Amino acid sequence: MNETAILVQNLNKTFYIHEDKKSTLRALFTSFFNQGKTREFKALQNINFEIKRGEFVGIVGRNGSGKSTLLKILAGIYNANKGSTIKINGTMVPFLELGVGFNPDLSGRENIFLNGTILGMTRHFLEEKFDEIVDFAELRNFIDVPVKNYSSGMMVRLAFSIAIQSNAEIYLLDEILSVGDENFQKKSASVIRKLKKEGKTIIYISHNMDSVKAYCDRALLVDRSELKMDGNPYLVTEEYKRINEVSIPQVKEATEKDRWGNKDVEITNIEIKNDKGEVVKEFKEVGNINIDISYKVNKPDHKEVMFGIGIYRQDGLHITGTNTTNRNIVITPNNSGLVKIKISNNFLLDNDYAITAAIFDAVTNETLDYHSNRYQFRILLKNQDQGAVSLPVDWEIL
Repeated sequence: MNETAILVQNLNKTFYIHEDKKSTLRALFTSFFNQGKTREFKALQNINFEIKRGEFVGIVGRNGSGKSTLLKILAGIYNANKGSTIKINGTMVPFLELGVGFNPDLSGRENIFLNGTILGMTRHFLEEKFDEIVDFAELRNFIDVPVKNYSSGMMVRLAFSIAIQSNAEIYLLDEILSVGDENFQKKSASVIRKLKKEGKTIIYISHNMDSVKAYCDRALLVDRSELKMDGNPYLVTEEYKRINEVSIPQVKEATEKDRWGNKDVEITNIEIKNDKGEVVKEFKEVGNINIDISYKVNKPDHKEVMFGIGIYRQDGLHITGTNTTNRNIVITPNNSGLVKIKISNNFLLDNDYAITAAIFDAVTNETLDYHSNRYQFRILLKNQDQGAVSLPVDWEIL
C-alpha cells in the first residue's frame, strides 16, 4: 500500500477578478465581447507538502491566507493552475460547507437520502443508518419538517451526521469542531477522535490553536498565500501567534454587558502586577500574578462582603474561580480599602487571559459590583504541555 495519502507539488492558484461594474443593459451586453479590466489574485503560491496515511495534520493561518482554498482544491471544488501536481491516494470526504446540496423544500428525511447519495452512499446503506443519523443530529421530532424551516444549527447537525457515515480514508475538516452548540461540539470531537484512532488521514483547519495542539500530529502554517512552516504543532502555532501578534487590549470601558450591580460597594481600580510590583500585561517568567483590587463603600448597609475573581482563557474557557468565602475570609468593608490576591502563573499555558472580579453581599449574595472579563493579561512561559493548564507531574522510570 502506498504510504502517501496526499502529495502536493508546486501548487499555485490564481483568481482573476473583474473590476468593471456592469450597471446598464448596454454595458452588460458589450461585456460579452469585452470583459474589461481584471486583476490577478494569487491565492496560493508554490505550495509543497506530503501527508502520510494516518496523519492528523492541522492547517493554520490568518483569514485570507489561502487555507480554505487549499482544501477546496484537494476536494476537487477548485482547479489548480497548470503545472501543479496533486495526488490523492484514497477515498475522500470533505467537511467544508455543510448543508450545501440540501433541497430546502424537502424534509430532513428526504435530504438524508439525497445528500447521502451525493456522498456516494447507497439507499440500502442509508436506510440501515437512518436512525443513527437522526439520533446523532438530535432531530427526531423535526425529521419530516422541510429543511427550509430548520435553524442553521439544525441544518449543520444533520449535514454532519450524514457525512460521518461515509467510510472514507481521508477527511477534510474546515472549522468543523466549532459548529453547533456545546453538546454537539463534544459529540463531533468524539467522532473525530474515533476517526484518528482508526488510522484515518485527517486535514484540519482551525483558528483554535489549542485544538490544533491537542489533535494534530503535525501542522502547516499558510501566510500570505505561501507555506511558511511545516512541523511540530506547538512550534507552528507559536509562530502563527507571533505573526498574528496584536497588543493586549487595555481595560475596557464599562458597559451594561460587562459590568453590573448596585455599586453599594464599588470596585474603583484593578491592577495586575508581577513579583517586582510592576504593573504588567505579559508574564514571561514563572512567578505570581498579583491582583490588587481597590474599592470604596457608597452605602454602609452591608456588614460583610465577599470578593471573588475568575480567570478565563481568550476562547471563553473558565480556567479557575475562587472567592473569600470559600477561603473562610471575613471582610467587613471600611470606607475604602484594598484587596490583594496572589496566584501562581506556573500552571497556565501560553495564551491570552481575562480576569473577572466581583463584590457580593456575603449574607444575601446580592451583586454589588461585577466586572466581567475586563482585565487582560498574557502568559509567555513557553510551556509545551497541552490542554487548559499544566499540572505538576512526577515521572519515574524503573
